[in-house]
Amino acid sequence: MTPPPTPQLADAALWQDAAFSPPQQPVDVSQLFTLSDEMQRYLRVELGPRLQSEGRLRGLYRALQASRQLKLDYDARITRTAAEAFEARSGNCLSLVILSAAMARALGLNVHFQQVQVEASWSLAGDVLVVNDHVNLVLGQRAQGSVWTDDSGMSLVVDFLPHELMQGQPSRTITEAMIVTMFMNNRAVEHLLSGATDDAYAWAQAALRRDPNFTPALNTLGVIYQRKGLLAPAEQAWQMALRQQPDSPGVLGNLAAVQRALGQTDEAARSEARLARLQREAPWGEFRRAQVALQSGDAGTARALLERLLKRDATQRDVHVWLAQAYLQLKQPEQASRHLALAVQHSPTHEQGLYAGKLARLQAAVSP
Repeated sequence: MTPPPTPQLADAALWQDAAFSPPQQPVDVSQLFTLSDEMQRYLRVELGPRLQSEGRLRGLYRALQASRQLKLDYDARITRTAAEAFEARSGNCLSLVILSAAMARALGLNVHFQQVQVEASWSLAGDVLVVNDHVNLVLGQRAQGSVWTDDSGMSLVVDFLPHELMQGQPSRTITEAMIVTMFMNNRAVEHLLSGATDDAYAWAQAALRRDPNFTPALNTLGVIYQRKGLLAPAEQAWQMALRQQPDSPGVLGNLAAVQRALGQTDEAARSEARLARLQREAPWGEFRRAQVALQSGDAGTARALLERLLKRDATQRDVHVWLAQAYLQLKQPEQASRHLALAVQHSPTHEQGLYAGKLARLQAAVSP
């Protein structure tokens, strides 16, 4: 595994170790790509005949992408190691890319990681908006330029989002070290959302020691400090993040809020003005406005905003859920039922029961 780069930021200027206890479990990514015994057995016994008949590259590709083979379930909210994703048969795009890379390497295949330049995916976790970039995996060797092939000239991209969303989208090659940093930051966010702030701090710190300029981890660190009441360090982390990515709506929104809390009225106003310009293009900005409208009783405005979001991405289950609530306020239970059904359809397997239960209760309430 590639060693972490030398930190470029002075520890004393960034860290607040005295405010945090040691994590319950040490930060460890040494097993990130390690195959479990069950994974090795799968490759040897279950996948072996396909590999012999179709070749290692195409055989693994078909197993990863065909629903009747590994039956991997895309779950945008959970990050897992290769072994954890295999055992659960689910994970977000990063988890499934890690799983795919581990299996491909075990078969002696070359792997190359890519970050796909699509609109970042987002989801709601309590009161926290979680925004994620998208990554995928290319199996083969670089031939010329950006063309990837195996020895027979074949190029295969492993991606766990629908093909029609990814077709023609630009991408850039990223290193394994970046994949590891992304994993660390995701773990930090997940610990933060579960209330384990000390663990979140340890993972965010580890991510930034590996890549001190990784904007998502700087943003995460700021949120961790904010949750701890460390407002000045939170502002510092977000200012560092903006130096790396000046037009990040998420970072600007966080910064504006903490500047208000610190009494920095003029600075907050400038941050809010920049944010307003950026949020006109950001889908989660419209989603937040729809939430505010619905909570204030303006279901018509909420419905218009949410319907517009679905034209950009019809798979956002949070949008369907909130649109169902808007239709309930508008006394249109049939439309509410339709959008709850779509929320079920676009949810990972382990969450479908939650939305299905809501749908059943709604249908029972409106039945004559």
